[in-house]
Amino acid sequence: MAYPLAVTLFFFISPILSLVFVIHGLFTSKKYSLWFGAIFATTMGLLVYSIIPNQETDLYRYYQYLDDISRYSFSDVISSIWSAGDPLSYSLMYIVSHFLSNNFVPFVVALIDYSILFYIIFDYRKRFIHKQDWRTCLCILFIISTFIVFNSLIGLRFSVGALVFLLALYLDTVREEKWISKILYISSIFFHSSMLLMAVLRVGAWLFSRRSIIFYALAIATGSISSLLLIFSEQLSAIPFLSHFGRRAADYLVFNIPSGFVYPFNLLTCVLLLVVIFLMRQKKQSSSIIVKLNIATILIAFANFYQFVIASRFTTISKYLFILVLLEFLVDSKNEKLTRNNLIAITLLGIVILGNLCFQFIAFSGVELMWTFPEVLYKNVIQLLVMK
Repeated sequence: MAYPLAVTLFFFISPILSLVFVIHGLFTSKKYSLWFGAIFATTMGLLVYSIIPNQETDLYRYYQYLDDISRYSFSDVISSIWSAGDPLSYSLMYIVSHFLSNNFVPFVVALIDYSILFYIIFDYRKRFIHKQDWRTCLCILFIISTFIVFNSLIGLRFSVGALVFLLALYLDTVREEKWISKILYISSIFFHSSMLLMAVLRVGAWLFSRRSIIFYALAIATGSISSLLLIFSEQLSAIPFLSHFGRRAADYLVFNIPSGFVYPFNLLTCVLLLVVIFLMRQKKQSSSIIVKLNIATILIAFANFYQFVIASRFTTISKYLFILVLLEFLVDSKNEKLTRNNLIAITLLGIVILGNLCFQFIAFSGVELMWTFPEVLYKNVIQLLVMK
């Protein structure tokens, strides 16, 4: 009990520097893992709370939108939220902003996101692993490295929708709680409309459980379908029921590739994850719905290569799905010796984790934050290292 208490006290002195001890606690303590997970989630929440978004980010537009509707009547607020699409996301943002402040919106979202991720890992450990070993640590490290908290700047609604879908998939396929999972599947669509496609893929994975090639072919075909949506986006916008999807098609389906290394880095990460899946999967896992969905999302990302917004969405959700895939693989192989393929897969996964950790340091150095000492010193050190 002394170590968790000491870490908690250090958290109040310096949340960022306490992360070293929090992560150590996540790796080594099973008894207090939930407590360390809560501190980690809170620290990530404080990070995004402190972000000062620039005008090019989604977060800046969310803050503007919330400032605008704060002057509306209640009926006008409801009307505005439903007309904006993704009503659960905007309702959550409005409620948090109304009772607290705009900065608490990404804070609450970070708490929700990390709570879902840690719940899945710790519940899976409780059901199948029964102890804190290297498999649990590897999954936690993957979450820390790849679930980039600064996604709140550009994908706040999407991250909530994707992780609610991930929770629904976990409850559906692992815990077999069908009614709760169905409610969460539907809820994820109202958090972000792109989860409708994920729900369709979930049904497709069940319908074609014995026809994997057909399922993957249909997933790849969505690349050409998205092109048709772009062509007919104006016509869809004129139809009342489909106007929301028409506007989204016009906004998202853009045929260009952004400059910089972020987009190629995400695509490369997905390539490596796909290789890891094929190296680690066993015969009985070939028909796994989770594995099928993970492969399908990666294929969709590459099918939409020239539509970087769509591709980026699916590279992100493929990383989330890989958490379930990794847990499934590691549990199924716990009583077996590590094969050559498994060792290669773990090495590639280590490269992914290391690359994403470096990416997070670079992203952290480029974000303007509202800090107090000693976080200012820490941020300046990181910026100096990156510049060097």
